[in-house]
Amino acid sequence: MSDNDEAQIRAWINGDGDDDDGARTIERLRTDPDFRRALLSEAWFEDAMVREIMARALRETLPAGRAPADLGWWRRHALKAAIFMVGICLLTYLTTQHPAPTVTLGSISDVLATVHILEGDADIHRYAAANNRSEPISGTADLHAGDAVTTRAGSRATYRLPNDAAIMELSPLTTLRLDSAGDPGRLELTVGSLTANVTPRPIGIPLRFSTPHAEATVLGTQLKLSVDAETTRLAVIHGRVALANHSAVSIKVGSGESAQVHGDHMIREQT
Repeated sequence: MSDNDEAQIRAWINGDGDDDDGARTIERLRTDPDFRRALLSEAWFEDAMVREIMARALRETLPAGRAPADLGWWRRHALKAAIFMVGICLLTYLTTQHPAPTVTLGSISDVLATVHILEGDADIHRYAAANNRSEPISGTADLHAGDAVTTRAGSRATYRLPNDAAIMELSPLTTLRLDSAGDPGRLELTVGSLTANVTPRPIGIPLRFSTPHAEATVLGTQLKLSVDAETTRLAVIHGRVALANHSAVSIKVGSGESAQVHGDHMIREQT
């Protein structure tokens, strides 16, 4: 089969050829046995294509009303329907057997974290208290939704989530706030720095640290996060963290790597 014949047939199948090309192709298929055999022997033709051409040729040569059923159409659409039904069944199975993880929000009275002062003093800003009042602490205290801990100069504190899901050490002059809606997997570091050891999280429920410039999404790792007036810095000791700025630009920071966010600029560094 010549290249010209092949090009004409491909154009006809794709609907790009004109009516005369189609009529000539149909006539050759009907009257030229050698052409038909050459067509059937071409490796580039899939069986479905050959059946379609043959069906078209037969429909053109039979009287009206006697055209054979377009089995190619039924095969194509039956396959699509079967794929669709398999997809629906698989989705139903996955959602019933493995439902998507959900985050249980704590009430204002639930203890979402505890803080223990290792050295010096710190203050707690109680979200539920009138005028967001603060109270000094020098030992251990429970924290509720929206509460913030601020370490004073020269002080350090250990910050724990329930079941030791994350253990953090707050450096001096650091403020860490719990989510005001009670999401136990979201913390806000507004100033200062912390070092965190995060146990592996359930799939779909990461631990998120937000700062004035960025958000770090953690699935289970050791990291150091620090914030000043213009920059957020992240260093990953072990594991992997997704760091995104407020323009939704995100990078993955792996073990031994660090990155910083300054405005819209994200800079990756080797530690």
